[in-house]
Amino acid sequence: ELDWAFAEQRIGSFSARVGRIPIPKGHVNEMRDVGTLLPFYMASKAFYTDGVETVDGFTGRFSQTLGSVDFEAQAFTGEIPIVVSISGQSGPQVVDLDGKGAYGGQLTFGLPLRGAKILGGFFDTEIQLGAGDQIGWDHRWVSAEYQADDYYGRAEKAWSFVESYQNIRMFYVEAGTRVWDRVWINGQYESSKAEILAPPIAGHEYQPVKDWAIGVSYRVNSTLVLKGEQHFSNGTH
Repeated sequence: ELDWAFAEQRIGSFSARVGRIPIPKGHVNEMRDVGTLLPFYMASKAFYTDGVETVDGFTGRFSQTLGSVDFEAQAFTGEIPIVVSISGQSGPQVVDLDGKGAYGGQLTFGLPLRGAKILGGFFDTEIQLGAGDQIGWDHRWVSAEYQADDYYGRAEKAWSFVESYQNIRMFYVEAGTRVWDRVWINGQYESSKAEILAPPIAGHEYQPVKDWAIGVSYRVNSTLVLKGEQHFSNGTH
């Protein structure tokens, strides 16, 4: 399917996009498909949900420096195309839904400590079901990141509530260091825990994602990065 397609206009500290646009969420949603910029093969599955990446609509961005702090505010509205995989009695199934009337935003602060950022954001939408039924979906997140020339660290956590269906808590932590010239060693732990709200198993909890990972990457140049990684996973996803 079409991934991104948007027009953008920038005027000073303001910018606006119209079309199919990456949701302003977390530190890496806008580069989650750019493998040369990611420490591992893909971004955290716990935090960056597969099939929930873009919004069909409008986003606005304002950035400014306030003293020693870099400030950025983003807001969006539109429809979120949702394509997710769920496990049923007959095996994995793909569910194609629409998040109607979506709106949300994100605030990012670049701290006086060079390379340090914190952010927080949210979106609310109504998931369109069959026969015209809708259920509310509220999503919140916070993140912190520090990047230096030879090492980095990042942690992101989110809370997701789907009305009358399930409540999910998810997070990951990630860090890496340069060990020799273009060679990096990276580590990551990610986890998500879900509580079912719908009968007949209301109150049941399970862990869709639980994964430890360690990887080595070699940056040949700006367009080619070689990676090897090992994952230890025992979630139910």
